[in-house]
Amino acid sequence: MPPARHLDVWLSIDRIVRFWLIQDRLPRPPQRILEVGCGDGRLMQSLAALGHDVLGCDLSLELFPRASPVRRRVFAASGGALPIPSDSMDCVVSSDVLEHVAPHAREQFLEELVRVTRPGGTIVLSAFFHLTLGFRLLGALLLLRHGTLPGWYVEHLVIPSPRPEEARAFLSRRLEGVRAEAYQSPLNLFLFGMQLASFPDGVGFLDGVRGGWRVNRAIGRLSKVVHRLVSRTAPVLMRVDRVGKRTSYVFVGTKPRR
Repeated sequence: MPPARHLDVWLSIDRIVRFWLIQDRLPRPPQRILEVGCGDGRLMQSLAALGHDVLGCDLSLELFPRASPVRRRVFAASGGALPIPSDSMDCVVSSDVLEHVAPHAREQFLEELVRVTRPGGTIVLSAFFHLTLGFRLLGALLLLRHGTLPGWYVEHLVIPSPRPEEARAFLSRRLEGVRAEAYQSPLNLFLFGMQLASFPDGVGFLDGVRGGWRVNRAIGRLSKVVHRLVSRTAPVLMRVDRVGKRTSYVFVGTKPRR
């Protein structure tokens, strides 16, 4: 997998790996791309930097930065009822959204992705499927570090996870050449934990001690080096890690030409 460009090294390892996989499976730019469930727009922004014409939608735009260069390209909408004409997008991308959709609404969600894609267009879908031991250990680290679990992690626990064979079966009925690849290995989750632990946002505990600022500055610099090293290494290590079960899959397929 060649290194993808325009990925912020300060993204979580989960997103770095996922975004690289998605970029690698899209046709060469320029493509007219819709991202369904765009969140804070980081994937949209990286795709736009590669030369794609991007649109994005999400149920809420609360997380989307007003200063983002692609802010004008987003709108609020449900993935199950997209206000987009049929057969109008070259590619449709959905990055770890399916598992947050209620089980009874998942088929309609997938159907909408297919509907708005043009014949011959590409759909790339990533999703979380397995609550592995590594994922639970990551939750324990998040709890220890922050005292609470983030909303996205809680949703993984309370919403029944989709099954990869069901997603593949649906996509295979509607698309051609469907391929699936498991990713997010235990090693990646371990590195994700290291990455979280190396964030320098908590440095400052020696501010009240004489000369403590020097120690804090050194810790902050070391944290940044560790964080950057781990972030750049994870996608490469993912390719060789074959130990344990992976949490996620990325699917890619082409809408049949009429």
